[in-house]
Amino acid sequence: NHKLTDSPELQDDLFVGAALGIELTPWLGFEAEYNQVKGDVDTNYGEYKQKQINGNFYVTSDLITKNYDSKIKPYVLLGAGHYKYDFDDARLAYHDGEEGTLGNAGVGAFWRLNDALSLRTEARGTYNFDEKFWNYTALAGLNVVLGGHLKPAAPVVEVAPVEPTPVAPQPQELTEDLNMELRVFFDTNKSNIKDQYKPEIAKVAEKLSEYPNATARIEGHTDNTG
Repeated sequence: NHKLTDSPELQDDLFVGAALGIELTPWLGFEAEYNQVKGDVDTNYGEYKQKQINGNFYVTSDLITKNYDSKIKPYVLLGAGHYKYDFDDARLAYHDGEEGTLGNAGVGAFWRLNDALSLRTEARGTYNFDEKFWNYTALAGLNVVLGGHLKPAAPVVEVAPVEPTPVAPQPQELTEDLNMELRVFFDTNKSNIKDQYKPEIAKVAEKLSEYPNATARIEGHTDNTG
């Protein structure tokens, strides 16, 4: 409860309101808020109504913890706003329509049910700059987020180009055409090899030993004398 300067005391009562906000970063948000409270002015001074329009910034614990998936988000709140009082008792007509500036400071927590819904609790102090007094309010409500909560962008991972593994050349089987032709002539009706051909025959035998896969073809020809 509080008291307007040199006026009867305003009694505590139910405080109701609604806010529309935006998440500026994963840990910082802004809210535009409208609320009002209606209650009694002492015992015999009728009722009063106070209306407020506020703009508040809040900073969650994610700024420090970086735990963006946590289900409990403590926060601190700071803001300012405008108020207006209305009174239904003629004796307070000089205060009727009174307006001024206020400041908000509070602490609270979001209790996340899922990515769209959270319960919200808050203890707030509101300072009336014109009348120079504090109001203290305990708040509870439901917070609805459209489109999910902000999260930091995933870090960009630079992928280093992969150098191709050099392929060792397969050993090639070298083939070489080797053609050697040796002509040995025999005397008529003789089978002995003349000495002049023996060195050439030895060369052929050497090549056959050097190249095991080589083949030799031996052909014999005779003339009309046999």
